Amino acid sequence: MFLKEARSKISSVLVFTLLFSLLLPALAWGAAAVPLKDIADSYAQKEIQSLVDSGIISGYEDGSFQPRKSITRAELAKILVLSLGLKENPDQAAAFTDVDKNSWYRGFVGALVQSNITQGNSATTFAPDAKVTREELAVFFIRALGLEETATKVAVDAKVSDLNTISDWAKAHVSLAFKVGFLQGIDDGAGSVKFSPKDNSERQAVARLAYEFKNNKDSIITKAKALAVGTLAVSSAVVTNNTTVEVTFNQAVGTVSASDFTFDNSLTVTKAELKSGSTTVVVLTTSLQTGGTVYKLSYLGKDTGITVTGAATGGSGSSSSSGSSNNSVADKQLLANGGITYKNIRLTASDTYGPADGSKTIVKGTLTLDPGETGEITLRNIEADNIVVASGSPNSIKLVNIVIVVELKIDTNASQTALVRVVTEGTTVIASTYVGSGAIIEATKGSFGNINIGAGAAGKEVQLRGTITDAVYVTSLAVNVNINVNAPTTGGGSTSVAALNLGANTNVKTQTGSTLKSLVVTANIKVSLDGAGTISKVSASSTVPSFALNVSSTVNIVAFTVTITIILTGDTDKVAAISIIISVGGGKVEVSPDNADVNATKDALAIGYANGDSATSVKSNLNLPTTGVNGTTVTWSSSNTAVVGNDGTITRPTADTSVTLTATISKGSITATKAFTVLVKATGNSETAVAASINALVIGYTSGDSATSVTQNLTLATTDAANGTTITWSSSNTAVVSNTGVVVRQAADTVVTLTATVSSGSNSGTKEFQVTVKASNSVTTVTYLTYNTTATVSGSVYSGNSGLNNVGGVSAFHIAAGNAADYLIVGFSENLSTTLDFSGATFTSNGTVVTATYTVIDTTYAAFKYSATRIPGEYKLEINGLKNKANGSLYNTVTFYVYQD
Repeated sequence: MFLKEARSKISSVLVFTLLFSLLLPALAWGAAAVPLKDIADSYAQKEIQSLVDSGIISGYEDGSFQPRKSITRAELAKILVLSLGLKENPDQAAAFTDVDKNSWYRGFVGALVQSNITQGNSATTFAPDAKVTREELAVFFIRALGLEETATKVAVDAKVSDLNTISDWAKAHVSLAFKVGFLQGIDDGAGSVKFSPKDNSERQAVARLAYEFKNNKDSIITKAKALAVGTLAVSSAVVTNNTTVEVTFNQAVGTVSASDFTFDNSLTVTKAELKSGSTTVVVLTTSLQTGGTVYKLSYLGKDTGITVTGAATGGSGSSSSSGSSNNSVADKQLLANGGITYKNIRLTASDTYGPADGSKTIVKGTLTLDPGETGEITLRNIEADNIVVASGSPNSIKLVNIVIVVELKIDTNASQTALVRVVTEGTTVIASTYVGSGAIIEATKGSFGNINIGAGAAGKEVQLRGTITDAVYVTSLAVNVNINVNAPTTGGGSTSVAALNLGANTNVKTQTGSTLKSLVVTANIKVSLDGAGTISKVSASSTVPSFALNVSSTVNIVAFTVTITIILTGDTDKVAAISIIISVGGGKVEVSPDNADVNATKDALAIGYANGDSATSVKSNLNLPTTGVNGTTVTWSSSNTAVVGNDGTITRPTADTSVTLTATISKGSITATKAFTVLVKATGNSETAVAASINALVIGYTSGDSATSVTQNLTLATTDAANGTTITWSSSNTAVVSNTGVVVRQAADTVVTLTATVSSGSNSGTKEFQVTVKASNSVTTVTYLTYNTTATVSGSVYSGNSGLNNVGGVSAFHIAAGNAADYLIVGFSENLSTTLDFSGATFTSNGTVVTATYTVIDTTYAAFKYSATRIPGEYKLEINGLKNKANGSLYNTVTFYVYQD
């Protein structure tokens, strides 16, 4: 936003002068009128020519005016600074990298920064050449007219088709400008007027507004002030001490100023501010009052018809009109006598007031009912200008044969927590009703008139009961009010509401037996519908571009007429079932993306069953999905968690049991449910036995072993005598763990899965165990190498080679050329008779398994005989698969090198 609140009032004369200086860089003041060649098709032709004819402005030297040329932020910075009488300050613009130090506007930008009127469009940029928008220009003119405070006191409801696109900070200013005729708008092609707030301001627009400013300023201000007075009304006033008066309005007040309020008899107002915690009560600080003197109150220059009596020093005065009283016996008698009284009256005691004989008492003022949160008042046979309900119980403020000429205001005190109930009976006729708090509004007979629900009811509950024949309006300030259409409190019957018009986000609930005949949306808002009552018709005004409608599963909409874009959310089944009428000439219905995702997940959602199971025969745990399409989540609820847990875990019962599983699908604020019914089968005797056996089954480990560290054979039970079952085992790797539990340790740790099948009769079940067989730690080494023509060591004519030969090349053991067919004799560090088992070993030469026989010599040596003569070259010899005869564990691979010469 370019504009912040200015710190001083703008001189209208200076504004007028500067507006024209802004219109063009080469316009001459007081120059002879020159025909302008490019304004014939300008919507401001008349205004531009009038200013030219008056000698106030002229065009460019080439005879043009350039009506559609936009105005920049730098140009507006100049007019703001000069309008406010600020001093140029180039240094304060130093932070803006796009404001050149030699630019003509640098001092103006710096002055705005110093005065906190603007901080640029970022911390380092001002965008001086950016264009000023139409809404920014409108705000400037309203400020120039001195109407900014007035704008906050007038309803923001200008008949502009794009009102909702105007920025919040400009909406009140623009609305007021339209309502007083200062702005005229642009034809939107659909029979309405639009403002296009974000478009750039053009020179022709400045010219037209400058013309209005020059010629019609006074009438514009008068119209605006009249609108403010006509919208806001003073309900009452009370003197609290000799320098303070509290003034209560009929609705929320915006900005207040001491200059808005005046008294006669030389009583001056020095300060005005909203009372803490209230939006309708203004506290006035006055000059010293004279005790007993009656002061007449005016607001915005108009007599309110309300007077107060000044308080003496140390005392308090009386409130409203001719010094109204506070529930005295005389007031009760006065109301009972009939006739006319010219005073405001406040009733604070529970009682019945008014003539009992059928005559009428007329109160030319305000009658305030304030019996406290538990109090009850019945008014009968009274006509009053205004009645204010300030407190009362849910058991009623009763209005019997009452006439309210101006307004009934229901606005309970801040301390009240319960809803006050206001009931019309007999021939009661009320011109209009304003609701500024939570309330129960019940029409048994008579009429409330049009009911306007204001800011004080925002977020609170307003109940509508009985037969309400006039329209109910939720104003734009009553955000998130909860409208509850409910049955009458007493006497049975049903509730019927003729029309509910919504101008703010609203939650509407129609209870069973209640009827809302028409619901009309008048703004781009969110509406939530709930309850089992009937809504006869839903529609939207033609000026609303779109709105969002959330519906619950119980909503009953008879007719839904669509003339605009409706975004439907809520219960997916209800959204799909609503009957919608698309009006001729437009309208469409969109289902929110979240709704679509929830719908898709709901349609596809299914329970996963174990092999052999189905919805009608469940024996094993269920697979319940927890996620769906595009980030939707699914949560589950079981009707019998003892049989089916919320996570799908099955506990078989003793008798077949039906269980309902409810899935709640959610995304954002959208939820839907889907129910599934499953039949969990009972367990028989054999099934019970199998289940019990599986539950008890364990593997037996040798002392020191465990599932994560197996070094010895396992004990695998084959029967369970306690449950009468048989057990068979299956190993995933029988080379490591056999089906009977025999363990053969490998060179590396090995994980093996053992599956037990438990059986009893025709029933069976399985249970898996996972064990880790640790690597073997058995090692043997080669201690001696030689060769001989016979399988003997003694008598060998060849010298041997002691120690390891596990390095190729120069370290390999050499065999003479003439001994290529001799035995290769190998000595081991382990005893070959008692420890080493060669039965499953393989002998490889250079990676190839070779056929070789061996003979054990003296329990220490093995003489290997090749089946073929060795050819010259180096041989890498490996013996794999040597086992420990005692426990069957594998030894390491034995590696050594020889070289056949």
